[in-house]
Amino acid sequence: MLTLFDKISTLKDKLADTPKGQPKQSLKPSKADKTSPSPLQKASSVLPGYEFLELIDSGSLGKVYKAVKKSTGEVVAIKQIKDAFRNEEVAVQLVREVQILKKLTEIGSPHITRIHDFKVSEKADRVTLYIVMDYVGTNLLDVLDNSEALGFTEEMAIKVLYGLLCSLKFMHEANIVHRDIKPQ
Repeated sequence: MLTLFDKISTLKDKLADTPKGQPKQSLKPSKADKTSPSPLQKASSVLPGYEFLELIDSGSLGKVYKAVKKSTGEVVAIKQIKDAFRNEEVAVQLVREVQILKKLTEIGSPHITRIHDFKVSEKADRVTLYIVMDYVGTNLLDVLDNSEALGFTEEMAIKVLYGLLCSLKFMHEANIVHRDIKPQ
């Protein structure tokens, strides 16, 4: 996503490249720029009960947004998975993961990120899955990468490891094996 600074720099470059004798391009946004909804606006239109605040992360499977549930003011994370059902194998895996998350949420554990809601959006030939989850705010990798600056002590490491082990125990008691544990 381009920042305002990037947009201004691009426009300045376009103006600088205009040959002499030709009219300079306008710095005003075009009509198309005014009417094209931003990715946040597009996502908000699918889940109108949420106000999308910012893009947190983007990867090969989709994007994660920080949002607020309008009715409660609760801050949540919303995973957007585009082309969620592009093939049967991926579709089965995603449905299974959502079912597992819902099951774990219903059982309840302070060490598991809860799923609040999910929605499937179909537009043209694209299917997008939205999963509304607890907003955590950071991840273990960021904490570890900045451990010196944060004053990350051995006692803190023990608490983090204890929470991780409690979540694994909770999942195993629910007959779930997590095969993708990572600090992100």
